[in-house]
Amino acid sequence: MELNEASLAKYFPYYLTVVEKNGLMLELKKWPNPLNYYISMYTDEVLQGDAWTQVPIRDFGSGEMHRVDAVVLSNSCLIDPANHRDIPAKITVAPLIELARYEDLLKSKGITQSRIDAQIGGIKLQQVYNIVYFPKGAGLKADMFVMLDDAHSFPSQHLLQGVGSGKNNKLATLSLAGFFLFLFKLSAHFCRFHENVKRSEIQPSGSIPGGM
Repeated sequence: MELNEASLAKYFPYYLTVVEKNGLMLELKKWPNPLNYYISMYTDEVLQGDAWTQVPIRDFGSGEMHRVDAVVLSNSCLIDPANHRDIPAKITVAPLIELARYEDLLKSKGITQSRIDAQIGGIKLQQVYNIVYFPKGAGLKADMFVMLDDAHSFPSQHLLQGVGSGKNNKLATLSLAGFFLFLFKLSAHFCRFHENVKRSEIQPSGSIPGGM
């Protein structure tokens, strides 16, 4: 995946003001140098792209419940407690993984340093489709990443009820540029308009199904 300000500008949200679009473009022009990923706002709100502590996930193999640092994948509107729903919404998250620990794991498996450097570099440049990189900053004490194919869902109240109580603490809220990259990666991973799979049963004009 090649990310640069020219390719990303095509996907700017329609609702941005001119000032916001210009600010976002200026931020993206820093690419691949570090962007301003985080903002110090919405400390007691759960938003898409947030990083939180003590998020409950269940181990598929053992069935045990664990509390981990994780990032919210669900959209902000879906999990807003102000939006009443007849069927309570679930929240989907992906666990945060420390990049240095992942690098140690690769080394333990005998992978060459050149391959490791290439993988780590690709992650930091957001070039891996199923991985979103979260650099050190805000409440994140180290470079982290999430794997989008490691998603877990649970009733949203299990996170929302802990907000502001000390049970769950927000680690980071994405800035406009950080959130835009996050959405771009979500779309690239989960949505492929050009998947190259034929799904239409409509026959070409003039042809007769079954031959003849």
